[in-house]
Amino acid sequence: MKAVAAVIQLARKHLRDLPDNVACPPGCAECCSGYEPFVSRTDVQRIADFFGIRYEEAFKNYVIPRSSADGFVVGHLRKISEDSADQCIFLKGTASGRHYCGIYEARPHDCREFSPIGCDDVDTSLRHDRKFAPGSPFSPKHPPSRPKTRRARRHR
Repeated sequence: MKAVAAVIQLARKHLRDLPDNVACPPGCAECCSGYEPFVSRTDVQRIADFFGIRYEEAFKNYVIPRSSADGFVVGHLRKISEDSADQCIFLKGTASGRHYCGIYEARPHDCREFSPIGCDDVDTSLRHDRKFAPGSPFSPKHPPSRPKTRRARRHR
């Protein structure tokens, strides 16, 4: 298992130097439809910090609750509809080859560790050697909630 992990880590380090079947082509994002990445409390907190909101708000807005036997997994990321085959709410871009993650820096562990090895959904029409520039990050529909602060009372 450690050997496989080392190969995957090396593959990520040299993403653009690898054969097409080892690295995802830029903009593919086929895994962002149909795949339901599990999220931990740490993942939810990272997303909350990314948006500048409370953990509870990030959990309510972006996670479908699902408990695990060990309590590590708290759910999975929401889709744009109730259909599990639909795309992740954080997927941005207009089509294959133009897709990107709107929370890339804050993406869950499952997304960070994904490897296309053995994946049948990779868009093989996309080239690996092209330049790719993602657009603007995902922005919540609701403004971030601000933590309530106590105001000092004035005495007259």
